[in-house]
Amino acid sequence: MPSQMSSICMGKSPMWYRGYGEGNYKEGRFGGNSQKLNAKKFVIGHTLRKEVTYLMDGRVIDIDVLHSKGKTQGLLIRNGKEYAVDIKGKKSKIKHGVEEDKED
Repeated sequence: MPSQMSSICMGKSPMWYRGYGEGNYKEGRFGGNSQKLNAKKFVIGHTLRKEVTYLMDGRVIDIDVLHSKGKTQGLLIRNGKEYAVDIKGKKSKIKHGVEEDKED
């Protein structure tokens, strides 16, 4: 592993910052981590949402939906375009800043 990666990785995988999903992030932290990973976007599953949603001006995609409540969605990236897909494979536009889904 390159030395510049060691500060953001645990073992062989990236150590994600939970604040990206909670809105408690620092712009510099995101920029530094994305630059070290040579990544334009992060896909996370840290914070439950009512549906797949863009955060941080579309640079973070939160795909954590509460499946136990019957809401199953995933992320489809086709030809460089991102879509939310439901359990039947129906594509829809990803919205920005969908509110969190609190477990009962």
